[in-house]
Amino acid sequence: MDVYNTEEEQVEAIKKWWNENGKSIITGIIIGVIAIFGWRSYENHTAMQAKAASILYEQLLVASRKNDTNNIRSIANNIIADYKSSTYAIFSKLMLA
Repeated sequence: MDVYNTEEEQVEAIKKWWNENGKSIITGIIIGVIAIFGWRSYENHTAMQAKAASILYEQLLVASRKNDTNNIRSIANNIIADYKSSTYAIFSKLMLA
């Protein structure tokens, strides 16, 4: 650790260090903020997709209780097409079988 004789030497050392490392620090902070924002956006999108699929599946169950065959087919096909990677798509396929 360097020992500085005056406060001016210490200020100059800090300025020099900031000139060498400031851009990297700011870039790192910006990348971190963007990564956090992106992750939260992805989580929000995933939650909204799951909620929408859940609402459609609930409608499918209501149509099933009423034995409304046309509505069952329509809703199940919508779930399968729009939310194919969800568990609701699998259950919808079973409902159509």
